[in-house]
Parts: sequence; structure tokens; C-alpha cells
Amino acid sequence: MEPNKNRPSLLWRAKFGSQSDDFLRSLFLDNLAYKMVSLFVALVLWLAILGRRDFVASQDVEIFFTPSKGKTVISQSSDRVRLKLSGPQNSIKRYKARLNSIMIDVTHLNDGVHDVDIGNQNFDLPSGIRALSIKPNVVRVELGSR
Repeated sequence: MEPNKNRPSLLWRAKFGSQSDDFLRSLFLDNLAYKMVSLFVALVLWLAILGRRDFVASQDVEIFFTPSKGKTVISQSSDRVRLKLSGPQNSIKRYKARLNSIMIDVTHLNDGVHDVDIGNQNFDLPSGIRALSIKPNVVRVELGSR
């Protein structure tokens, strides 16, 4: 007959007897309601603290300039900017998923070379998310007639 592997060995029982079983049972089952409430409170606090910690992430964003009718963008010094964001992790993940490119209105500019500032106003940032840096923050754009 093969020994049952799920039961403590006879040597263990002979040495410690049933008092070890009673101790383990009481360790886990006594005051079970208090232990469950404590576990629940610990989980709630852990999730609350996890949600408050600011997360930092970077995203490369493509830039498109929209000139007025009859004008075109001849050249630009950079076609992408690196946006560094800070805020709750879930909010940043959702924002990054929909942020691929930005359109910058340059209809007010005449033909020639212009330095266009790239700032927070060019990004529709949700509440709770801050732009830590935008690099480069100035893009040189050359506009000309078609």
C-alpha cells in the first residue's frame, strides 16, 4: 500500500501530534471576519496609492502644418517632436493610444522662413496629465506659394 502524500507523515504526527493541526487551523480560521476585513482594507489602500503615483512616459508625435490656401510647406526642420508626459498611468496610456500626430495652424504666416513654437497649446491634454517637456519646442518652417 502506497502512503498518502497529502497527509502528514506518521513521524510528524508522532512528534507534534494533533496540536500542530489545531494550531494551523486556528491560525487561519480564528477571527476570520477580522482577517477578511483587514485584507480588503489593505487592497483598497494599495490600489489608492498605486493610482495616485504619477507615471512618466514619452511619445513621438508627428507634426503637420496647415498653411492658408495658395501656400505650401516647402520645408520644416523637424517632422516629429518628443512629448514627455506625467500623470496617472491609465490616463497616459489612453491619451498615448490616440495621439499620433498634431496639426498646427500656420494660416496667419506669410511666405518665408518662420520659427513656430510648439507648446502645450498644441496638445489637447486631458485633466491630470501634464507635459513635462516638448523637444524640439521650436520648428523652423519655410512657406511658399504654390
